[in-house]
Amino acid sequence: MVRALIVVVLFCPSVASAWSEGGHHLIGLLAYHLLDADQKAAFQVMLAQHPRFAEDFAVPGNVATADRWRAGRAGYWPDVARSQPAYNRPNWRWEDAVTLVVGDRERVRLPRHVTHLPRGASLQTDDLHASQAIALCQRVLNDASQPAADRAIALCWLGHLVGDSHQPCHAGSLYAVKAFPTGDRGGNEVSTAQRRNLHALWDGLLGGGYSETSENRRFAEIVNDAALMARSEKAAEKMDPLDWLEESRLASTKVVYTTEVLGPVRAVAEGRAESMPTIQVSPEYLQTGGRMATLRACQAGWRLSKVWSEGLSKPVARAAVAKPVSVTPASLAPGASAAAATEDRYWLNTKTGVRHNSTCGNFEKTKAGEYCDAEDGRPCGMCGG
Repeated sequence: MVRALIVVVLFCPSVASAWSEGGHHLIGLLAYHLLDADQKAAFQVMLAQHPRFAEDFAVPGNVATADRWRAGRAGYWPDVARSQPAYNRPNWRWEDAVTLVVGDRERVRLPRHVTHLPRGASLQTDDLHASQAIALCQRVLNDASQPAADRAIALCWLGHLVGDSHQPCHAGSLYAVKAFPTGDRGGNEVSTAQRRNLHALWDGLLGGGYSETSENRRFAEIVNDAALMARSEKAAEKMDPLDWLEESRLASTKVVYTTEVLGPVRAVAEGRAESMPTIQVSPEYLQTGGRMATLRACQAGWRLSKVWSEGLSKPVARAAVAKPVSVTPASLAPGASAAAATEDRYWLNTKTGVRHNSTCGNFEKTKAGEYCDAEDGRPCGMCGG
């Protein structure tokens, strides 16, 4: 498995700053695997309430198991939403904290690590970091009174953020005199020969783009490793995200910022070099990194499963089973016209969960549908529901 991971790092294309698509899918699938049958059913019901379900969770034709794919897609979805301003939250993906300082601490600009959730924060609040965003999304997911669409969004963001909090480069930055006085942005400023930078290299350690065959192979390797699963189950006794992030920072000091990386950093900090070179990390570095990435993915899967299961234990309104509203002639007031009967009436597309009002061209016209209440489903983008 380690050899396969090294090949992935060297040859897969660059991915954005998070575990790659394949990595997030793998963590989501591990978490889903650990849910019981009722929780899995509740997961699929809740995910179907997502406002982008029809567009972003359409299962590719070459995928054999739709439920497993959607579980992984849920964890990856915030990266899909990078092009969707209404849902993209770039700051949520990382923690503004200090992993390591090289040289005089007084000569670098260290951040103030703020972890409490600001009063009034919501899913629309951009200026949050990972630990704060996890707390927010847990609050939304665990509150049955929240709109079903918001809970589905929180479900996906938790899938993503629990994974990211276990990626060592997402937990903090290296600060170094002259080299990185304001931080290396979690390795993004450290150029590497294998990938564009150290952060991207670590993002790819769980694979590149999604492949069902590759995911199934990696999934089987993990769940069939009894020692790894036992160690990760034990880790799931610690459910404070601040602990997960601290673990990631500790891992960074051991396997990310090794002597291969810190040697050039110290050379710049001590004036023995003008600037940081592009670093060619060794095969040993990649092997150790691959093992750590696999461990962190498994730990993330166990912890995410517990986070998801807590929220899924709270009931969620299922739009597709909303009680139909009778519109038979007997239900109309004497003398009422057919047009009047549809005023203030709503039609639910039970396949997509989209609600249409009586002015919409889709009212009563979808292949699958039923009458519903004004609170059911999510509003049509054209008529407003």
